[in-house]
Amino acid sequence: MGSVTPTADAEPPTPAAPPSPQAEPAPPLGPFDVADLPDDGRQRADFGALLIPRVAGTWIRLSLDGPVPMLVATDGTSILELSVFAAPRGEGLWATIRAGLLAGAGGGPAAEETQTGEPGPRTDEPEPDLDAPEPTSAEAEADLAAQTASDAGAASDAGAADDAGDAGEIEVIGPRGPELRVSIDTENGPVFARIVGVDGPRWFLCAVYTGPAAVDPSAAPELDELFAASVVVRGDLPLPVREPLALLPPDRRGEQVLEIPAQRAGSEVIRLG
Repeated sequence: MGSVTPTADAEPPTPAAPPSPQAEPAPPLGPFDVADLPDDGRQRADFGALLIPRVAGTWIRLSLDGPVPMLVATDGTSILELSVFAAPRGEGLWATIRAGLLAGAGGGPAAEETQTGEPGPRTDEPEPDLDAPEPTSAEAEADLAAQTASDAGAASDAGAADDAGDAGEIEVIGPRGPELRVSIDTENGPVFARIVGVDGPRWFLCAVYTGPAAVDPSAAPELDELFAASVVVRGDLPLPVREPLALLPPDRRGEQVLEIPAQRAGSEVIRLG
């Protein structure tokens, strides 16, 4: 019989390397359009054009005493003001507003209007297509910049006094793109503000931070959380471009979703412009 040559034991197969864990995608950064309302389980107060989430450590009031309605939120030290406007289809407003504000800050054509708070002439005549893009001009940029800077700002007395002197850069890149950091003259002295713009489908949301959060963006995480989870309700009604969207009390239908303290005394609020 022939001899049998023993064979070496076969090596076990090398186990496949486990797949490397993939980083979870970052949650989308708001504010959101109502069509993209995230399923995050948050309670939001219905202010008409804005749905505002409940965030512990913040207080909100609705301000309707100026030309532009706005929501004023505070964490006790910093203040965030939100105002929302109609925008043309397929075209944002933030680039135009930034150009006008930068011209005003640099002494350009918008400087006098920004300081006086008197926007240029506007017409209420109806247009064939109210949502159509408007022709860009220096006058239109100055008008929109003046309205935004003068009508969308408030700060506590302490925040204004502490932060007005540190202007830093005028235009910087933030989480949502370009934002402005400017000092604005008021009847109570200069107030330093950080202005963030968000372009949405046929709307523009303007956020103005004053107090410590104007100088240090990480100083007011609760206000940032409120801002990032806010939702804009534009509606289908045709509106002139730059028309402020209506803000309404959240309990207008008898439903109190968010506890809102009494309006702060007039001496606690400084109106910019």
